Amino acid sequence: MHVTLFYGLDDLIFNKKTLDKIKIDDIKLGRLELFQSKEFNCNALVLKIDDKNKKLEKIHNNLSKFDIVDEKINEFKFTPHITIAYVKKDFNIVDKDHFLNKKLKVRDVGYKVKN
Repeated sequence: MHVTLFYGLDDLIFNKKTLDKIKIDDIKLGRLELFQSKEFNCNALVLKIDDKNKKLEKIHNNLSKFDIVDEKINEFKFTPHITIAYVKKDFNIVDKDHFLNKKLKVRDVGYKVKN
């Protein structure tokens, strides 16, 4: 399972040592929600992350200072979440609050290069 802090960094310019400075002990979970995925013509089932202290948003903003590959990425507002699955458009969430206020320990902060 992962949380994307930023998407679209230029692999040739990004300083991976920056990740060593990022410290996240745990994350507090929010509600289950659906949002439309235009890319796959379905809905994404996501688990929101409670970022009331704005720690994840600050990390995201710091990462956004690096060069990015695609300027269209700036069109999307950063919303911390975990993507659970892509589901049919008529999918219904039975218990939106099932994970509310539960915490997950963060094992590490990593960097994935797009293949």
